[in-house]
Amino acid sequence: MKNNTTNKVTVTIANGMEKFKMKNNVSIPVFVNATNNLVSPHHEDITVRKVTELNSLDELSLASEIRRYIEKKHLPLDQLVLMAREHQVTKFLHPEIHTYKWVAELTEALDEAGFIRSDFTLERYRKTSVIVLLYKTIRSDNTRRPFDNYVYENYVLITDEEYRAVEQVLGEVLSGKQLEIARCRLGFETGIPMTLAQIAERCNVTTERARVTIANVFLALSEHRNLFPPLYGTMELSELEKLGFSRRVRWSLERNRVKTTDDILNLKRWGWIRLIPGGREEVEAKMHEKGYESFRIPS
Repeated sequence: MKNNTTNKVTVTIANGMEKFKMKNNVSIPVFVNATNNLVSPHHEDITVRKVTELNSLDELSLASEIRRYIEKKHLPLDQLVLMAREHQVTKFLHPEIHTYKWVAELTEALDEAGFIRSDFTLERYRKTSVIVLLYKTIRSDNTRRPFDNYVYENYVLITDEEYRAVEQVLGEVLSGKQLEIARCRLGFETGIPMTLAQIAERCNVTTERARVTIANVFLALSEHRNLFPPLYGTMELSELEKLGFSRRVRWSLERNRVKTTDDILNLKRWGWIRLIPGGREEVEAKMHEKGYESFRIPS
């Protein structure tokens, strides 16, 4: 029997904010990398008006019935602006989605008043999301920030020149199959990262090979991250990376707040207890190579 069920959009209210959800109750992703922290010397000046500049709905060109409908919701102005901005981004990521008329008209009115950014395009947002995900992954940066008006007003969009520069480094560091799998994992083609199963099917490899390749890819990229343009904070190697520690040992040391050679030399006996198995031998060997031949971890 033919299934005539459609993916109608429903709206739920949570903490005064409306969040768009599909009928299967799966949230639509908006601003996957809300805090991108990009530092681009070439990015266009962001000219959108700040949310704090809006003092009343009377400043917007809204039909009287729409204004009355919105006023009945008793939502703060900053939340109404944020909803409109979410609507803008959601529509170009998911143009098939239909939202309420009042949300669309509110967005249009805010756009006319200068509160909606005109520099956002699907292509630029996708490229930026890919680069942010790449840089966050190779720097082991798991920080997140919810989408809010500050993020929207300060979100840096990468330029085509910067995008090509990153692609060039990827081509220099990775082999053909590694590069193919990496592009799928980061979502270079669509802006949406592929799952292991999708990568395996797309690249004609097993799921296990895809998993192992991805791990090796990001290890290689992390070790060569100083080659990337400095678009996301510093990309210089840390002192522990320069010493040549394996990722497992480096992470184990960093969890114990050990980040420099001096930290290693001054770490007390109890601080070494949580070092991963095999880590003691690696640390001692690397320190000997650096010239600290008498260095020994207290037993």
